[in-house]
Amino acid sequence: MPTDVPLPIPVSLGLRVIRVDGIREADGTFEATIDLRLSWTDPRLAFDPSTQGTRRRLYGGRQAHQRMSEIWDPGIQFENLRDQRGQVVDEALWVDDHGLVEWVRRYRGQFEANFDVSNFPIDRQVLPFIFLSAEHDRHQVVLVDDAAATAFSDSAAVSLDGWQVGTEEVITDLVTHWNGTTHSQVRYTITAQREPGDYIAPIFTPIAAVILVPILAIWLNRWHDGRFAIESFEFMNIAVGGLFATIALTLAVYSSYPFLADGRNVVGRLFTLNYVLLAVSGVIILVLFRNQRGHHPPFSPGVAVELFRAACWIMPAIAVTAVAAIVITALP
Repeated sequence: MPTDVPLPIPVSLGLRVIRVDGIREADGTFEATIDLRLSWTDPRLAFDPSTQGTRRRLYGGRQAHQRMSEIWDPGIQFENLRDQRGQVVDEALWVDDHGLVEWVRRYRGQFEANFDVSNFPIDRQVLPFIFLSAEHDRHQVVLVDDAAATAFSDSAAVSLDGWQVGTEEVITDLVTHWNGTTHSQVRYTITAQREPGDYIAPIFTPIAAVILVPILAIWLNRWHDGRFAIESFEFMNIAVGGLFATIALTLAVYSSYPFLADGRNVVGRLFTLNYVLLAVSGVIILVLFRNQRGHHPPFSPGVAVELFRAACWIMPAIAVTAVAAIVITALP
């Protein structure tokens, strides 16, 4: 480590997100290209600019890699980069006459994240880049977000199909290592707001259609001359057809969007609602429609027609209220 300097050594950390190439909710990763800037002062690297003819030495590419293998670096590591090896695309190194080191590397790789899709498709995800001073504890090295790091991190808006990317945040913190020592950490995050329009046609339009099936299985019957005009088995066929359609749609959606398969999201709640409506419609068909057409109907004609009319309004009211509640609770 540098000598004759007060400890801990401040290391300025700046991050510029160049682009985000994709978000994979199923395995909790996203692909990104970033520039990482680390800067610190090592008096041992100071030189006389009058003899060198420059106040700042520049090393690029392989020269930067070779030079960094000869001098001290603070040992900052990625905490959520899936593959720590082979991710450096390019690098550059500057050293000025006072020993100020500025080391910039471009990374491309997969980063791990904890995605929450409970509010899908109007969810907002956090894309983190986490750095840790793993080789030195907080008494030796501390990561800082100074003016130079902030200026470096300012970058143009990142675009990603299907998402609106923005809102940067930098959090410096101390974390406890596995051996009990405390180390400095920086968590740089950007947010990604999902654009829900792409999911209406393939997911929510067919879900709305299958939710209508149990309602239609009740509404399509008619009361005529003191009894139901249509046989109950015809409506039971509709309900059973709706059940198979819902099962097929569930399998199709979860196969195409496996991150929704745990059911703790808007899509899973809508499927649950549909199964409940199908069960209720089946009970109405069997108890009211079927038995009322028998020789010994359980209800008088006046009671039966009122129950039928009530079901025709209660079923849609329950469906609309439940769908509204599911959507409102999913709002960010």
